[in-house]
Amino acid sequence: MAHKCFITFKTEDIAYKEYIRDQMQVDMIDKSLNEPINSDNDDYIMRKIREDYLSDSTVRFV
Repeated sequence: MAHKCFITFKTEDIAYKEYIRDQMQVDMIDKSLNEPINSDNDDYIMRKIREDYLSDSTVRFV
């Protein structure tokens, strides 16, 4: 079973993210946040990431 990993990056580093997505041999599901999570609470942010971006219920296989 494959492991899931959440990669975070700053907007100014988007070229690195695009390189990983486009050039490396990585099976990647890009669930980039289009809007920042509006909180300074690290626990809340990580919970939202797990629920909204890493949860199996959000992955659809075709």
